[in-house]
Amino acid sequence: MFTIYRILNNVTGYCYIGCSKNLKSRWKEHKRDLQKEKHHNTHLQRAWNKYKEESFTWEVLLECKSEKLMFLEEKELIKNTANLYNIAEGGLGGNYTKNWDEYRREQHRVYCSNRNIERYKDPEERKKANSFNGLTQEERDQRLKVWSEVKVGDKNGRYKNNQQVLQIDKVTQEVVKVWNDIAEIGRSGYPYSNILACLRGKKGYNSSKGFIWKWNN
Repeated sequence: MFTIYRILNNVTGYCYIGCSKNLKSRWKEHKRDLQKEKHHNTHLQRAWNKYKEESFTWEVLLECKSEKLMFLEEKELIKNTANLYNIAEGGLGGNYTKNWDEYRREQHRVYCSNRNIERYKDPEERKKANSFNGLTQEERDQRLKVWSEVKVGDKNGRYKNNQQVLQIDKVTQEVVKVWNDIAEIGRSGYPYSNILACLRGKKGYNSSKGFIWKWNN
């Protein structure tokens, strides 16, 4: 069956639209990549990390009689649907969607401070911050691919904070746990910013939640 589906974020109302000839297998592939933080769509991956799996639902939008019709209908749905995570136009591929400004505004709202939001109102500042400025379509595709494969906590593939962290008991000075990286600690519920401040040796931050935190280097 040729099926068009969507992955809906029930918190924000944003969604990802896709199509497949094998719906069950495709859903397993999406879920596996998202759980491993290796999904090809960076917008969907970041939302999944932020709002967690339970905030998303999988829905069938349309069933088509042929593959050609499925691709055409998918492209039309992406074109006429607001609040999308999709980057490409759909169908058999093509240019990036005309809704890029909407994606950028949503990313600013979720990830940027008020200071940066004001800063990016200046066209020249936006131009400076545009990581795709001056790139060809091929170079842009390659950069998106690299970013989609980078783990949470990495900085554009340079792995600034992608190193193990030691959680040490303040009293016994024994290592309680070795974490893979700071992002894993943040996802577990510990105060990410406080622990990062301890790791960086920021004044006044010697411990957090009763533990000493050190890079495992």
